[in-house]
Amino acid sequence: MYDVSFVGQPHGNRKVIVERLRHSGLHVQTWGHGWPNGRLSYDELVRVFNQSRINLNMSNASRHRIKFWEKRRDQIKGRNFEIPGCGGFQLSSFVEGIDEFFKDGEEIALFRDETDLVEKIRYYLENPLVRESVAGAGHRRALADHTYQNRFESIFKEVFG
Repeated sequence: MYDVSFVGQPHGNRKVIVERLRHSGLHVQTWGHGWPNGRLSYDELVRVFNQSRINLNMSNASRHRIKFWEKRRDQIKGRNFEIPGCGGFQLSSFVEGIDEFFKDGEEIALFRDETDLVEKIRYYLENPLVRESVAGAGHRRALADHTYQNRFESIFKEVFG
């Protein structure tokens, strides 16, 4: 069992955030290209999501060069749906529009800055019943509304009536 896990590349400020969490006394395990633990297979990914008390999701994108300057955007990613789809508890950075898909504090948890992140990690580690309730609600929501089948049916209904 892991207290806090993060699966993704260590670009942007992710390494700094993970190190600050560790220096705050929190146990954070990381996986992905560029981390010492390396990449995970699909089965290993699902196992990590299920064996983690808190699955951390940092929604910052990698940098893209646009017209001679670099721009980094936070964005909704597949991970926002994969974690609750696997039944894991998700603590995600806030990104505009995420509230259209999941309810903060009810189906997933969102943080707005590093201070909020540390506070919420500690809160959810100390309150397993709340954490499990949120994870269960997120899992039900993901299966009800956010599977590929549901998405395609919605698109086809919109396009073809």
